[in-house]
Amino acid sequence: MNPTPLTPLLDESSLRYVSLGEELARTVLAPKAASVDAEATFPRDSVAALAEQGLLGLCLPRE
Repeated sequence: MNPTPLTPLLDESSLRYVSLGEELARTVLAPKAASVDAEATFPRDSVAALAEQGLLGLCLPRE
């Protein structure tokens, strides 16, 4: 994980999500970004990969 000024404020669970997000960005999103932009398409498979890892609902409370 790339440390940021906020890193010391994150708990272990949050740090795992950050690492997971970085990994998915590097392996799933980045390789397709140029073609998605050039073709002006919606990356459904990329969104599905984020959903599979539970990263789409992070900003929503559990309740």
